[in-house]
Amino acid sequence: MEKVKVPVALLLNPTITASAKVIWMVLKLHPELTKQSRPSPTRLAVLTGLSRPTVRKGLATLAAAGWYRLSPPGISVPTTEPKPRRIVEIPIELLEDHSVRPQAVVMYGVLQATPEYKPPTGKYTRKQLREMTGKALKTISRATNMLVQRGWLERARKNHLCPYIFTVKNPIYEQCKEEIESLKRLLSRPNRKGEQLMRGHLSLIVASNEYEDDASPGFLVNPFTKEEMQLDRYYPGLAAFEFNGQQHYEPTEFATPEEVEKQQARDDIKAGICRRRGIPLIIVRPEDLTLETMIQKVGNYLPLRDLRHRQPVIRFLERVSRGYRLAALRNQALAAKRAAAARSQGQEVTARSATNHSG
Repeated sequence: MEKVKVPVALLLNPTITASAKVIWMVLKLHPELTKQSRPSPTRLAVLTGLSRPTVRKGLATLAAAGWYRLSPPGISVPTTEPKPRRIVEIPIELLEDHSVRPQAVVMYGVLQATPEYKPPTGKYTRKQLREMTGKALKTISRATNMLVQRGWLERARKNHLCPYIFTVKNPIYEQCKEEIESLKRLLSRPNRKGEQLMRGHLSLIVASNEYEDDASPGFLVNPFTKEEMQLDRYYPGLAAFEFNGQQHYEPTEFATPEEVEKQQARDDIKAGICRRRGIPLIIVRPEDLTLETMIQKVGNYLPLRDLRHRQPVIRFLERVSRGYRLAALRNQALAAKRAAAARSQGQEVTARSATNHSG
């Protein structure tokens, strides 16, 4: 996940407010803001979660300290700063988490500048952080406590006389890792891989956890056999999704022509019942297993999730889905060859039979 490289000298500068330091980070993350003219305070207020007066004051503070130039507009580093510069990294997700106050964002970087820090762990005492930043102990406690509460910092100590052992975290990345591990477990099961990939895409893009997999809603009953039928995924009253592999359309090594015919009859009955209930039944095929297509499939039926911080999950799904789509194409081509060979063989048998009969 993307990070912003921030000089330690900026973080430890006592003449610059925490809000101004966050503004500098956001300007570095979004260089397009200063390409044509001075950055819009309104736009910066949205990106930082700060008020417009605070943004204007922050830009003035940065300019006075040599960390922002007015002409041409853009961030800068004072020429008085020593080289090589010490750098720490701030995750862009932290900058976009406006529930974390600027002082806590700065503290996330300061912790990485402590002497015993070796990514991602280190040690600190409040007194040590006070000496580094010049901030009051109460301010330091508020900032570190906020990082802990929001999941950006883990820490522990044996007793109040010992230093904290800490680990800087990225809860967004951790969540992505958990989702990927969950997907791996689902995809490791034999068969139904396409169905699981469809569900993985839906869980990623649909902003709702109100669904049921392998759902058997009371209304979905075959009127001829009285058997309950299932939906691969059902968002009650809103939409249903079915994954249809090759066996829904043509014979395969796992499905005879008779089985395909029965499957298609069940599919038609299921579609008819959902239609009469006013529930969109959305069919997903192997070639549909891409992020773009699945978003189009969901359309206006369901709320969409903000995917800005889901890149690790997206990359994983796209990679696995690409392999599945290619395998499905190969299987389809093999099935077509087998069908053509069977037809050819049947024609030869018919021709020989006709020849023998005429003889």
